[in-house]
Amino acid sequence: MIERTHLLESALQIDNIKVIMKLYLDKSPEDLRKLVNMIRSETGFLVILAGLDGKKLSLVVGRSQDIQMDSRKILNLQLKKYNGRGGGDHQLAQGGCNLTDDQGGNFFSDTIEIIQGNFQIENTK
Repeated sequence: MIERTHLLESALQIDNIKVIMKLYLDKSPEDLRKLVNMIRSETGFLVILAGLDGKKLSLVVGRSQDIQMDSRKILNLQLKKYNGRGGGDHQLAQGGCNLTDDQGGNFFSDTIEIIQGNFQIENTK
C-alpha cells in the first residue's frame, strides 16, 4: 500500500523508536486503525494517527511489540487537554474528542514532549 510506504518513510527517529504522526482530513477511524495495524507489525514503531471530520477528531495509537510503551497512556495524555477519551490496551488504543476551529492545525504540537517526558525510551530486543 502506497500510504503505508509514505508513513514508514516519514518516521521521526527518537532514540531507538521510529515515531509516525499524521493528521488526516479524509480517513475514518477504521481506516486509521488499519494503517496503524499495518505499521505496528514492523519492528521499532510508535504510530499516532488522527482523522478530523469537521470538529470531531479520532485518534489511534499503536506500537510494535518490541516497544515497551503504553499506547493507552499516550492516547489519554494526547487527548487530555481536549477533554477527549478513549480506551484500548498497551499495544493499540483508540479515542476521540471535539476540537475548536483553531486546535486542529497544532494537534501534534506537544506529542514528542508527551512521549519523551512520560516514558523511558528504550527498545527491548
